[in-house]
Amino acid sequence: MEGSIRVLVVDDEPPLARLVAEYLPREDDRLTVETATDAHEGLNRLEQTTIDCVVSDYDMPGMDGIGFLETVRDANPTLPFILYTGKGSEEVAGDAISAGVTDYLQKETGTDQYTLLANRITNAVERTRAEQARDRHLAAIENATEGISILDADGRFVYVNETYADLYGYDTAELLGEHWELVYPDEEIPVAREQILPTVERERYWHGETTGLRADGSTFVEDHTLATTDDGELICVVSDISDRKAQASELHRLRERFERFADVVPNGFFLVSADYLETYFVNSGIEDIYGISAAEAAADPETWLRHVHPDDRTELQQSLRRQQCGSAEWPVEQTFRIQHPAHGLRWVLTRVQPIRDQTGAVVELAGVATDVTARKRREADLDAARERYESLFENNPLAIWEEDFSETKARLDDLRDEVEDVEAYLLAHPDEFRQLLATVDVIDVNQNAVEYYGAESKQDLLDSLDRVFTEDAYEVLAAEFAAIANGDRRFRGDTVYRSFDGERHDEMLDLYVPESAAEDYSHVFITGTDITERKRKERELRRERDRLDEFAGFVSHDLRGPLSIASGYLELACTECESDALPAIGRALDRMDQLITDLLTLAREGETVGAVAPVSLCDLVPRCWQHVETAEARLVVESPPTVRADRSRLTTLLENLFRNAVEHGGTDVTITVGELVDGEGFYVADDGPGIPRADRSTVFEAGYSKHSDGTGLGLAIVEQIAEAHGWEVSVTESTHGGARFEVTGDDTDLETTTRNEPRHTH
Repeated sequence: MEGSIRVLVVDDEPPLARLVAEYLPREDDRLTVETATDAHEGLNRLEQTTIDCVVSDYDMPGMDGIGFLETVRDANPTLPFILYTGKGSEEVAGDAISAGVTDYLQKETGTDQYTLLANRITNAVERTRAEQARDRHLAAIENATEGISILDADGRFVYVNETYADLYGYDTAELLGEHWELVYPDEEIPVAREQILPTVERERYWHGETTGLRADGSTFVEDHTLATTDDGELICVVSDISDRKAQASELHRLRERFERFADVVPNGFFLVSADYLETYFVNSGIEDIYGISAAEAAADPETWLRHVHPDDRTELQQSLRRQQCGSAEWPVEQTFRIQHPAHGLRWVLTRVQPIRDQTGAVVELAGVATDVTARKRREADLDAARERYESLFENNPLAIWEEDFSETKARLDDLRDEVEDVEAYLLAHPDEFRQLLATVDVIDVNQNAVEYYGAESKQDLLDSLDRVFTEDAYEVLAAEFAAIANGDRRFRGDTVYRSFDGERHDEMLDLYVPESAAEDYSHVFITGTDITERKRKERELRRERDRLDEFAGFVSHDLRGPLSIASGYLELACTECESDALPAIGRALDRMDQLITDLLTLAREGETVGAVAPVSLCDLVPRCWQHVETAEARLVVESPPTVRADRSRLTTLLENLFRNAVEHGGTDVTITVGELVDGEGFYVADDGPGIPRADRSTVFEAGYSKHSDGTGLGLAIVEQIAEAHGWEVSVTESTHGGARFEVTGDDTDLETTTRNEPRHTH
């Protein structure tokens, strides 16, 4: 729910009211709290101020909470009102419910009750605002010019506005509870069930034309829109377009006649004598194309020819002579350049047809002229693009295959209809799999593919494709074919290929189907990337993780087990005897437990991160602060950025920096989080005693700590998480003389976007 919530707390105990006013905004920063000491003051506040929710005590002098509630309800029946009392009873609760209370909550000890109260407030206000919005929407629907109805999950009307009912010749009450089939002809119902409704269920929306059935049996064409709600209801919007359809039909007939004429005169039109010596007529299109007036063209037919580009003029004159002597093949089409007086060089396409008399003799020539400059430029751009594509294809550093999967796709579609799991079927039927592979037509490979696989030439590679396949390739190819059968246009899988010299390499295959080939897969690109080195590093990392897991298991079981036993016996000893040594033992055991926790963190965090995504420090920092023992420490957040990170790992980094500042800076330390000036990172600074310059190079080493209770591992974990993200973490002096930790990285490692959030503290 967006927007602030203004709360009025009414309680005759001012300290309690102030305590509620202090805690509620901490639970939800949208809450703004005002207080009043009795019901009469509360009523005055309601008259003077817009309040979103009232929280009232019950037992108050002058007017108790029930009387206050009844008075509020007389003026505002929908205002959320929560009775928050320490003297509750079933009788009080019953009276409150009868008076229209929104919620009832009993006061308790502890601060958890304020979390519950804040939730009750926000839920009540959200529900009221939603109901008010629904009422406004319903009012708008009632006044809409379109027919609007709502169907439940069974397809029955739960709401219709008057316009909807009038369209079908019913009263609104007659339609409520009826099935939608009532207002559609029998022949339309199967179409709606088999085509329209499945589309709405799949895409949550449908728009088109349907036929409506009125109560008197007449039908009409309707513009129909369907959409589903989150509650599973179906919203229908219809309007009668019968008149519009009739007009559109007539317009379509006229347009067809116009288009037939436009086929002859798509742009400029001219009518000349058979010998081109007289011009009978030119339209405005000719004037626009050539830049000459009809009067100029009629007065001097040679005017047209003088505008033709000199390099095209001779060929055009030869064509005119062939037309004049009757040796031309009709129609005559020519493309040439002209010099337009205003627009410079233009391309023109002319098409000339003869007009014959009853004897068959040519008496006139009718022609159309079209400015094709834009088309010529597109053709030139296309040629240039084709050259760029061919250059990109050939010189691309990736090994690229261009293939035709049309026949393969058709067979896979048939196979998908017959079996449930295409991938498993292909792997279980190798002979059929090989037949399917044979249907793939390799159109081309780029030059880098030749070098990538170690072939002598493109043809050498195309003639010996079986040399690059290994037994491991069939598994990824089966998955690739299953993706194609599913209609996927992208696929990625890891496999192993064999170069022409017999050496095996790890490879990542990427399949991409352009939009233009999405229908039949006739044009597919497959790229191969050698990932042998990456796979080697992954195997090394897995071995390292196995060792770390073994270490973590040892720490967790072999150390924590005895520690748990020692803690248990210490607790028994504390109940049976008194000794000054027992608390010291407890502190030592706690320190050992913290050491084990930090060791496990170092072991299990590893040197890699999970999926990274934009993380708002404005949201994350306060959450981390709540998870740390901060005593009287103060947090200041100044314009925190958004960073690309593994949210869980970043949380651990921040919490460790906060703990370090509190442990070394004191319980009243102030910690500030903000964005670096250059926008390439963020900082966490405090106003504590700081870190001596001589120690700054060793603070991130495991075991470093200036605090007697510290484990010396917190900052080592911080550095490990930063390095796993590709960042760097360093320490310097803050503006207040304390420690300042800066997390930085280049544009690819640490992408920050300042949110320009206001400064706030905790």
